[in-house]
Amino acid sequence: MALWGIGVKQIHELKSLYDKSYISSVTILLQALTTLLSISAPLWFAWLSTTQINKLFKLSEDYGFKSSVSQSYEGYRKETSVISTELQQDLMKSLIKIINDEPLRLVNNDSTSNTPYEHIFNKLTEIISSIKALNKEK
Repeated sequence: MALWGIGVKQIHELKSLYDKSYISSVTILLQALTTLLSISAPLWFAWLSTTQINKLFKLSEDYGFKSSVSQSYEGYRKETSVISTELQQDLMKSLIKIINDEPLRLVNNDSTSNTPYEHIFNKLTEIISSIKALNKEK
């Protein structure tokens, strides 16, 4: 929040530079660059924290699913032990397969961006390609 306040202050200082006729263009350029950096820092932090929260939420969902599978296994194990041992072995194999699966939603996510600018660029290219596809259909 403090960085955002600094960015707003920089914008006001930049606007006041335009009113003065004796200021050089280099000063205005440096002030504009400082303003841009002051505003992009909180944007970058917000984007980074949002992506990390999203990844952690997906990870907790995956492990919550694995936990519920292991709990349901206990109930099924009691029931299948009465029926047959072969059915119980099949149940154990499927349980091990489910539990050993990696959280593929996080590992194989091709749409991950390293920067907010890359994320915006990727979204814009997706929008442009979808618009082109809609125009081809017509």
